[in-house]
Amino acid sequence: MKISFRIKIILLCVSLLIILSVIFMFMTQLQVKHVMLGTTRNSARDILHLVKLDVENQYHSLQYHREYALSRYKIQLLNVMSLALSHLD
Repeated sequence: MKISFRIKIILLCVSLLIILSVIFMFMTQLQVKHVMLGTTRNSARDILHLVKLDVENQYHSLQYHREYALSRYKIQLLNVMSLALSHLD
């Protein structure tokens, strides 16, 4: 059984296309994995940075409210003292 030259050429072209397709799919898969890993890493880093900023913001807010409450408490104590002194006089 002889295979004609035309069929040999067609089989060669089809096999080359299949091999190149498999290689292209493999390389594309590796590249997509690499890009997705980098994107995920950057996303995680950004989330950690946002959490850090939120914690710092909450800390500064607590510090502000603490100082505000302390100053208001001092003012109230001064008012009570002045009221007590005025009653004593």
